[in-house]
Amino acid sequence: MKHVLCSYCGYPHLDRDWFSVHPHRRHLCAGCGKHFIDTEPGIGNPIMGMRDVCDLPEHTITPSVRSLKIRQADFPGGIQIWGSNPAFLWTSNRTEEAGIHVHAYGEDSEEPEVDETYGQVTIDGTDLDPHMVRVFMAQSALSSLKGRILSIECPACSAPQFSVGEHAFTPTTTHTCSRCGENLSVSGRFRKTIANPLSAILLCLAKTAVREPQQHDMGLVPETL
Repeated sequence: MKHVLCSYCGYPHLDRDWFSVHPHRRHLCAGCGKHFIDTEPGIGNPIMGMRDVCDLPEHTITPSVRSLKIRQADFPGGIQIWGSNPAFLWTSNRTEEAGIHVHAYGEDSEEPEVDETYGQVTIDGTDLDPHMVRVFMAQSALSSLKGRILSIECPACSAPQFSVGEHAFTPTTTHTCSRCGENLSVSGRFRKTIANPLSAILLCLAKTAVREPQQHDMGLVPETL
């Protein structure tokens, strides 16, 4: 990511959707509507300019060593989970922790009874992987990936598949099993898909949820070139 300015009008450029996870040189300015070429492949985000102005040193991020085992039935007010990502600005004296942040509410509580970041989280006997949670959050924010994030198991060895790196944001027609190396394809609505076991895990947890899981539409639209 970098601070990109339109070479024609100087408007700060913000890349969205597919372009927010794939570095490129050719950009479409939201200010003047012209295409312009940057000096190097990158992803435009004006907030990077603010980071440069603040000139803060890089802070330390360490995995959380806490673990949490809870049941949904014990928190009738609901549970919220999200993967922790590095803070844009961090001024605390404490070291930033990476993991899964959890809010769990009692029946009538406005403040969560559980409010912490954990390295290991188990809900109703189901383990959640912090990496999968963090990636799934980013995937859910990309409108171009809607309906393409699937839970995929290898037919040869039954290993659940998890697309990582660029494959986590670039749908493909075939997947290579991370355990046995078998090539596998998925039939369904979309020919190109991405594997993340968390999609099936969340559906399974929804069956025993005290409250029906909320569906959030962030109103993001794909960026066109």
